[in-house]
Amino acid sequence: AEGRASVTAATEFVTTAMSTTVSVQLVGAIPEAATRAAQAVEWFRVVEAHCSRFLGDSEVSALCRGERSPQPVSPLLFALLRVAWAVAAATDGAFDPTLGRALHHHGFDRSWQDGHQVPLRPTPDATAPHLSGAWREAVLDDTTSTIALPPHTVLDLGGIAKGFALDLAAQSLHDVPNVCIVAGGDLHCRGHNPRGTPWRTAVRH
Repeated sequence: AEGRASVTAATEFVTTAMSTTVSVQLVGAIPEAATRAAQAVEWFRVVEAHCSRFLGDSEVSALCRGERSPQPVSPLLFALLRVAWAVAAATDGAFDPTLGRALHHHGFDRSWQDGHQVPLRPTPDATAPHLSGAWREAVLDDTTSTIALPPHTVLDLGGIAKGFALDLAAQSLHDVPNVCIVAGGDLHCRGHNPRGTPWRTAVRH
C-alpha cells in the first residue's frame, strides 16, 4: 500500500542457550544466512561450556577445584577473566567475579533450567569464609595465561559471560550490515530492520 515501508527478506535463528532464548536475525540477501546465524549462536554454547559454574565439566569448575598455584587457562576463558577483573577494578568491586561461594551459600547453587547442582570444591573447614573481594588477591599472568586464586575462591562469571558471548557472536557477523542479536537482557543491533528503519527496542518497567 502507498506509504507503507517496504519489507526486506530476513533470516532468523532462535534457540535456547545459557538458560535463555537467543535469537539472531539477519536482514538482506546474505549467502548461507541460516548457517551463519546458527554458527553465531554457537558462541553462547562455547562460552557456557568454558565459563559456567553449574557445569561440572566446565573449565571454570575445573579451575575452582584445582590447586591454588598458577593454573593454565584457555585463551577464551583468559580473555573473559581479563574483562571480569577490569570491570571489578572499574567498579571498585561492585562487580565481583569471585563471589561464587557466597552465591552458593545463599541458594544460587544450581542451574534453574535443569536443577543440576555442582558441588563446591571441598575444603578442610566447612565454615570457610564466603570471601568478598578475593579478586584483589588473585594473580592473572598475561605472559603465561595463568591465574592463581586465593584459597576457597569460587568464580562466578554469570554477570558478564552472556554479554561476552554476545560480543563474540556479533564479531563473527562483522561483515553483515543489518543484524540483531537478542539474548535475554543482552542486545546487539546494527543497521536496519526488515522494514528498512532503525531497530527499536523497549524497556518494560
